[in-house]
Amino acid sequence: MRNVLITGGSGGIASGITYELKKLNCEVIKPSRAYLDVTDNMSINSFFDSNSKVDVLINNAGAIYTQPLKDSDTWLWENVVRVNLLGTYRMTRAALRANKKTVIINISSMSAYQYFENFSAYASSKAGIVAMTKCLAQEGVKAYSVCPGGVDTPFRDKLMKNATEKEKNRSHFGKDDLLDPKEVGQIVSDILQEKYDNGSSILIRKNDIFEVR
Repeated sequence: MRNVLITGGSGGIASGITYELKKLNCEVIKPSRAYLDVTDNMSINSFFDSNSKVDVLINNAGAIYTQPLKDSDTWLWENVVRVNLLGTYRMTRAALRANKKTVIINISSMSAYQYFENFSAYASSKAGIVAMTKCLAQEGVKAYSVCPGGVDTPFRDKLMKNATEKEKNRSHFGKDDLLDPKEVGQIVSDILQEKYDNGSSILIRKNDIFEVR
């Protein structure tokens, strides 16, 4: 039985991943932010002191902030990078120090490859995750990036709530082609069954999956 740690465990994507991994008889741990804060080294170290046996780390904790770069709030812009990119770095480093054979699965985004106005913080952080993943693979770590398009989750609802009317009318904000969280979970399941090459980014939209090696 594999022990799987999912950060950002209260979100919809984490629930979809958990649903699929239970079929593989995985033991899934989804700590709350109060118990594991990916931006805090003390919190991370405390977690791994108590949970040294992590076979699979799924870096799923995320933040988003949309604003034209020139008008952006520096703290909010940097916080997206702090959570998404640096949080992934901190967690991965700690997990590999505890168990060098830990499989790393990073939840990135189609935004790492497809760009929209006002998304500079989010896209930059997610592109950084893809680059980090590929470097990890070159270092001999089993590491993968999952890059979903829009997923039908409360996180998405929050984004829509804060979107401008112009943004809401754009195709990437629409609900018609949103993924079910379980579809993301299926990709994670396939990774653990070694159906994808190490270091790959798996781009997923509704009815469309593409592997970037």
